[in-house]
Amino acid sequence: MMRMSCKLTSLWNKLFSFSFNCMALNLKFHTALYKGLRLLLLGPIQKGLRLLLLGPIQKGLRLLFPKPSNAFVDRLKASLSRTLSHFPPLAGRLATTKLDHQTVSFSIDCNNAGALFIHAKADGVTELADGVVLGCTINHSVVDGTSFWHFINSWSEISRGLIQLSKPPIFQRSIFDNIDYPIRIPRALLEQIHDEDKLIQAPLRERVFHFPKQSIAKLKEKANAEAGTNNISSLQALTSHLWRCIIRNKKIISEEEMTYYVVLSEADDKCVVSSNLSSPRFDVYGNDYGWGRPIAVRSGLGNKVDGKLTVFCGAEEGSIDVEACLLLETLEAMANDDEFMNSVTI
Repeated sequence: MMRMSCKLTSLWNKLFSFSFNCMALNLKFHTALYKGLRLLLLGPIQKGLRLLLLGPIQKGLRLLFPKPSNAFVDRLKASLSRTLSHFPPLAGRLATTKLDHQTVSFSIDCNNAGALFIHAKADGVTELADGVVLGCTINHSVVDGTSFWHFINSWSEISRGLIQLSKPPIFQRSIFDNIDYPIRIPRALLEQIHDEDKLIQAPLRERVFHFPKQSIAKLKEKANAEAGTNNISSLQALTSHLWRCIIRNKKIISEEEMTYYVVLSEADDKCVVSSNLSSPRFDVYGNDYGWGRPIAVRSGLGNKVDGKLTVFCGAEEGSIDVEACLLLETLEAMANDDEFMNSVTI
């Protein structure tokens, strides 16, 4: 288990409240490989500002191999340290600079303060009879989904013994060249966003639904036949199917207006159903650390809202896993919905 920055925490420590023994140390990168990046200024758009206040990106990979040994842990630590050499912001710290009485700016100080690596033992939770869960959490203002999985892909490459990364990272934060840095953020705006985040939500539950390749093909065929077209994709057919099933089982009154939207990196708690396409376009199951490909991937507790759907490619080619975060009564109703359950396996 590992925790990294600019604040990477153990995913499964957050998911479970069992007592455990753990070994924690701050890993720094190999300075011989350091590229010289020192200060990385955060971008100007308001969406980037909001990412500072969102919960971190949290993912866990289920790796299947014999019970881990000290050699296993040492290999992960060594490969992580080398990977951080290529990603200096992840071994740095978030910094706030007071520009005047009304504005501040944010940056990442690539000071090699280190990333916290935690090896936690809790029976049946972090160390399993036939493998482990490798959890990773990264501050959302430092990475989006693409760069999160890029880092994980790179770490697995180095753990397998690759000397050079197949795709080196790019640290350019904006496509525009004429930005006047540092970006001045009004303090009043930060306080407003902070107040919005204090809203209390109803208790939520999560369930993972697995859609085999054959079920997705049938949904696509049905959707295209109903629409009289051949242009509806597999993903469009699947998300439309989910939308209809969720709305049907929420038992909403007919006059109530509902919104469905697809979001790539940020969730809006004012919408009832959203799809976070964390993958299928990301290489999730190609992360072989030297012991084989993962057999499952799951999200942590961060950024959960009623109706959020996280879509992953499945372990089998062409399949898709949907991680649904909904009210308990909605999930129970969906479990009794034959039309929905006939297209999934659990």
